Amino acid sequence: MEITLSKLDNQFNARASHNGKLLLNNVRDFIVSVIGEKEIVIRGRVVSQSDDAVYRQAVTVREHRNQLYVDGTCSCPVGYNCKHTYALILHYTKTNIKDNTSEIEIDRFVGELEYILENEEKESEIDSVIEYRLFDNIGGNKFGIKTFKRKILKRGGLGKETPFNISNHRTLSRNLKDEDLEIMSLMKQIAFFDYRHHTSEFILEGHFGVLNLKKLIEKDRLFFENSERKINLGQSKKGVLSWHNSENIRSLKVNFSEDETVLIPNMPQNIYLDKKNLEVGEVVGVEFSGETLKKMLEQKIFAKEDKLEEVSKKMSKIMGKIPPITNKEIKFLKPTPYLHVRENEINLNFDYNGKRVDDENSSQFLETNDEIIQRDFEAEKELLERFKKFGLTPNKDLELDNVDEVENFRKFSENGIDELKDENWKVRVDEKSKINFKEIDSEDIDFDIESDSSSQWFSMDFFIDIDGNKLKLAPIIQSFFGSMENDFSDIEDKINIPIGERNFVRVDKEKIQPIVNTVLKLFNKESGKIEISNHELHDLELSEELEKRLADRHYNIFKLKKQLEEFQQIELIKPPKGLHADLREYQREGMSWMNFLREYKFGGVLADDMGLGKTIQTLSFLLNEKESGRLDRPVLIVVPTSLLGNWRRENLKFTPDLKLQILHSRERKAIIKDVIENGTETDIFVTTYGLVSRDIKELEKIEFYHLILDEAQKIKNPKAQISKNLRLLNSENRLCLTGTPMENHLGELWALFDFLMPRFLLTEESFNRFFKHRIEKEEDFESLKKLKGRIKPFILRREKSEVARELPPKTEIVQSVTFGNKQTKLYESIRVTMEKKVQESIQEHGLAKSQIQILDALLKLRQVCCDPRLLKIDEKDKIDESAKLDSLFDLLEELFIENRKVILFSQFTSMLELIQDRLGDEGIDYALLTGKTRHRDEQIELFKRGAVDIFLVSLKAGGVGLNLTEADTIIIYDPWWNPAVENQAIDRAYRIGQDKKVFVYRFIIEGSVEEKILELQERKKLLSKSVLEDGAESFKITQEDITELFAPLKKS
Repeated sequence: MEITLSKLDNQFNARASHNGKLLLNNVRDFIVSVIGEKEIVIRGRVVSQSDDAVYRQAVTVREHRNQLYVDGTCSCPVGYNCKHTYALILHYTKTNIKDNTSEIEIDRFVGELEYILENEEKESEIDSVIEYRLFDNIGGNKFGIKTFKRKILKRGGLGKETPFNISNHRTLSRNLKDEDLEIMSLMKQIAFFDYRHHTSEFILEGHFGVLNLKKLIEKDRLFFENSERKINLGQSKKGVLSWHNSENIRSLKVNFSEDETVLIPNMPQNIYLDKKNLEVGEVVGVEFSGETLKKMLEQKIFAKEDKLEEVSKKMSKIMGKIPPITNKEIKFLKPTPYLHVRENEINLNFDYNGKRVDDENSSQFLETNDEIIQRDFEAEKELLERFKKFGLTPNKDLELDNVDEVENFRKFSENGIDELKDENWKVRVDEKSKINFKEIDSEDIDFDIESDSSSQWFSMDFFIDIDGNKLKLAPIIQSFFGSMENDFSDIEDKINIPIGERNFVRVDKEKIQPIVNTVLKLFNKESGKIEISNHELHDLELSEELEKRLADRHYNIFKLKKQLEEFQQIELIKPPKGLHADLREYQREGMSWMNFLREYKFGGVLADDMGLGKTIQTLSFLLNEKESGRLDRPVLIVVPTSLLGNWRRENLKFTPDLKLQILHSRERKAIIKDVIENGTETDIFVTTYGLVSRDIKELEKIEFYHLILDEAQKIKNPKAQISKNLRLLNSENRLCLTGTPMENHLGELWALFDFLMPRFLLTEESFNRFFKHRIEKEEDFESLKKLKGRIKPFILRREKSEVARELPPKTEIVQSVTFGNKQTKLYESIRVTMEKKVQESIQEHGLAKSQIQILDALLKLRQVCCDPRLLKIDEKDKIDESAKLDSLFDLLEELFIENRKVILFSQFTSMLELIQDRLGDEGIDYALLTGKTRHRDEQIELFKRGAVDIFLVSLKAGGVGLNLTEADTIIIYDPWWNPAVENQAIDRAYRIGQDKKVFVYRFIIEGSVEEKILELQERKKLLSKSVLEDGAESFKITQEDITELFAPLKKS
């Protein structure tokens, strides 16, 4: 075939011919494929002169009756028979190349396919939200809808909105909701008719094409071409991806078993049209769909028979996903499952005419000498799921240390193998794969106990009898069930316990579970035994049969165990003769309870409400110990500094026979040294938490009779140095006094009991696992019930409403205050700034590591609520409003007219200074108690004797230890996170001895962070109530609290 310049010019316009000649030297990658004597295909690239852009061309040149025909496509904007196409053909006429289809063309073709497969579209989860907004100014003040897309952020919330174009189906990702696609289908049709002049044609493509096609068939409204025959929905059909050959031009095609069935192109899912039966349905068996399949079907290569082997070698990397280029027949076969049970794994393969593959092999096509086999992935998936129903995973190591996997393998061995054989599976079982299971009866389980009558501890061993041999169970149970993975709660009847390599015993779950629980809580890895102290008898769980054996063999242990489990009340003892007071009935019970703890060497928490006399109950008990001759060593009582005077006064008043000495002066070191060297006649030493740490080296040399902590919540953090130091002190008995044994979470309760009786509430890790997480996060009331039962004998808590009914009523009032305009703007300005900083910190470091930033931000918001002058920013000087302070003095004016005695608490000493200034301006006298107050007792006496009507107290300095029943009004100026701290403050006045009605005012800025603090307080009260009292309701503290605390200021 001869291509002359004149023949060529006839196929192009003058401009393309002229400019094409100028581009002759810009041709790159020139490939010629000769199709026949009268037809050639030329491919290449041409570089633009204007902007150096590279455009790709594919040109077919045919000769018919001495006439030249050119059909050329180009990637440039013109696209067809352009100047670049002309330049490519002209370049061909200037060369002597007749056919250079070789490695260059093969590399191009294979490279294109590899690129398509590497960038294959993947299904993903819904990752965006589409928003529809109604506007009244679209297209000349017309009403219309605009669509926007917002990304769903991983940290929660939505990203920025961006306009979303629905006019091109390629802008739609697959991960949109079906309802959005349906809405957009209707919207696109509106846009279609509006902008295309009501054309009657509609191209079926993309998501909209699928939706419209389904809707038309569903409504029975779709006909085939010009006939009266309707198209219906058909069953799914197998499609086979194979190579099509037309005069050595090879391309991929989806074939069906019926000749008149074709693939509908450009759809996000593969849909066929059966022209013979007029059915539309889903195509199965073809891995690719949508844009990926469309691009693959467009690829063509000219390759004669002698080139096929070379092409196939080049395509080796992608051969598993598409069939090899060959003349072999492609068959679609069903797999035969082949299962091989080996010693440590189970292999599952799929057999195709002797060719075996497993599920990890992703090749869709398998080549043999005679044929190409297309795998049936759907059938393989069904076979895999069938096997997984046995609870096992093929082609991975068996986990014989996993309780569930062992039980599943046992069931599979006994029944599953035969089931699969009946279903025509090929199964091979190696002899080494077998595992032995031996059934044992509950009579074969027993225990031994070693105890010392002089000790509070005993050791225990469980064992089973196997053919006359005793096998210790505890180490095996600890090893097998010691991890969190082995949870056997779902097992219904029997548990498998390993006793050697591939040997297990099967035991009734009901019989063994109590023993497993006991081992997990009490097993000592160092001794290899279960070691139990008297206070840990709660953790000794036994089956009914073993419980009877315990009663027969070790009655004392059995009796104490039952006494603790069924604890209701203890025997009352008489008050000591030297007591200068008449104890109330509940106070006598408290003293007797302490005696019970001492008798059995237990520790305990006296958690009575503030003001019920924990001090006098403790002194009465210690005096009874002295009169009984048991107080042969000194007692150490550790208290906050503010309570030193209180213990001295109460001792002198009620138990003067007890010799009490305060260790607070500079002489204390000499006193302690004298006790170490010579002993002492002193019955009680009282020191402070701060001084314990300073004197720890000397104090730990003394053997105390009792170690008592007052306001014991001071050790709620077990990692704090004071907590560690107090554990170093030696004492025969330990006792904690606190009205708030738990302020925030259950970990604080664990810390108290770990000080009193180490391991009583397990290790911290085990306590979190068995109790804290289950109660606080999962609201598991079975775990709550267990915890309450465990601590019941060792924690004594009475509330005023139960035992001090003679107390007058207490009225609590929330005094809501509204900001003025300036304070509102200041609050919102700080809130917005702080919220941004907090969210950025949480995003970067996580919630747990952002506590300092969160607390600092909340502090600033609380300060605005109290008074803008507390802030350390310049903007405060522009604010001459203090809504809460003004409201306070309005209330004080009324209270003083009514001759009320007021205690005012604030967390901020700087706020108390502002209130002092205002009181001074108005000529009102006051008493003041903060951490800086040197002469505390003088200030307290000023108020008690009536010299002043208002007592300003910082929450930290005066929240505990004061007895101020002269007051009848409490004002909480700023709320604190912890309700227990506020209650302690209130109970300075509302306590035994109070004979007046008490009013409590809480000042709260309406709609602010202070309101949110009140809500959080209620939830913390509920947590404490649920553990320490009966009949508690559900509670839950969530991360949403943070978002709520930084919510915009709002009116209630």
